[in-house]
Amino acid sequence: MNMLDIFSKTKTITYTPPICPKVVFLDLDNTVAENRVVNNIDYYKGMYINKRPIKAVINAIRVCYKSPYTKFVIISKTQGGVKGRREKVKWAKKYLRDFKPKFIFLYDNEPSTNKGKYIMKYCEENNLHRGTVLLIDDNKEVLIEADKLGIPVKYPQNVLVRADYLHNIK
Repeated sequence: MNMLDIFSKTKTITYTPPICPKVVFLDLDNTVAENRVVNNIDYYKGMYINKRPIKAVINAIRVCYKSPYTKFVIISKTQGGVKGRREKVKWAKKYLRDFKPKFIFLYDNEPSTNKGKYIMKYCEENNLHRGTVLLIDDNKEVLIEADKLGIPVKYPQNVLVRADYLHNIK
């Protein structure tokens, strides 16, 4: 018997996943919902509810971050006032039902880069350290601003890569 055989019989390697974030903040448009609409157009009925889900990203988020200890918050800019918000809530309840998300909506005329400030306020109100949350967004400027505030961030593509890695090591 060689040393490799002895080592492989006595050493068990197990994967321990990192601690899941307490709250995952998710952008909708272009992150988990396909967005074919250009910026700065007026709201029309069906603008949000008819978006197709980006299933690969949704499943990757499920693999990487879904746990009984993690909450999900949709943080999204919405046009169309109350009607637009209702459509986004309806969309999320249809495609993200098992996430049981809460919602934070930015005002129509507010820059998306304010998401970091909303997350900081949420952390303060819920007594959370900003290092225990995660923002997943497709907008580079939003991620840069949140990162400057010490909020962990990921592009949707990073989540896909992590899910693939976790799948391959199990």
